[in-house]
Amino acid sequence: IEAADRRQGPADHIGLECGFMAVLTGRSLRALEKGESAAPFLKAQSRFLDEHLLTYSEQFSELLVKNSQSGLYQGIGGFLQGFLKADSRLLGELAGE
Repeated sequence: IEAADRRQGPADHIGLECGFMAVLTGRSLRALEKGESAAPFLKAQSRFLDEHLLTYSEQFSELLVKNSQSGLYQGIGGFLQGFLKADSRLLGELAGE
């Protein structure tokens, strides 16, 4: 995954990082469909989530809820942190960590 055009302003890091997680999810699914192990992709997801997204997502979520004028973005902020923590637990279990 790479930003389409870096001249348009700063990258949406959380969006790019969630996109990377989606790529790893897709690779996990393709491995399973082929009868192969998804463990390498699950471990990569778990590690990336813990070492990147979860290092700042709680503060990001709180600021999004606090500073957004849109109910949509406030809802996303409220949902995001709980989802990422649940995903971290599930990936840890699936990856055998």
